Amino acid sequence: MSEHAASGGFDLSTAPDVTAQEDQGIVVHIRDHEGELMYYTPAKEGASPKPCTITVVGSYSSKFKRVQESITTRALKRRGAPITGGLVKAQALEQVADCITEWDGWINKGKPFPYSKENAVALMKQLPYVQPQLEAAMDDHAAFFEKASGS
Repeated sequence: MSEHAASGGFDLSTAPDVTAQEDQGIVVHIRDHEGELMYYTPAKEGASPKPCTITVVGSYSSKFKRVQESITTRALKRRGAPITGGLVKAQALEQVADCITEWDGWINKGKPFPYSKENAVALMKQLPYVQPQLEAAMDDHAAFFEKASGS
């Protein structure tokens, strides 16, 4: 039984602030195309391998809601224009890219590849197995609370 249950019903005043928790984001250790966890070794001598990670906010976060509103507003302005599979795919890619807050372990052509929305889109286009992992993490609402409780 939920700890928020009270005689007579669910007590809304005891519910956690899901939006605030998901605004904090969670770190996702990325898996490669074969399902293996990805690592990199920092350039400094004697460094140990570190995970290739991407931090995302959840789909209940305020950032996610703002991105959804922006995409919806643009769609409404396109009234009458056809909705294509390519458009839907591009919007989903944009939504995930906008919900990334940082990352670690990514380079491109031997040079640093810092997080930006544009770099995030490029990374997910080059590595198509990354976007589904991030989408799954964004919808794993319990994971945002596991982080908070330290489990």
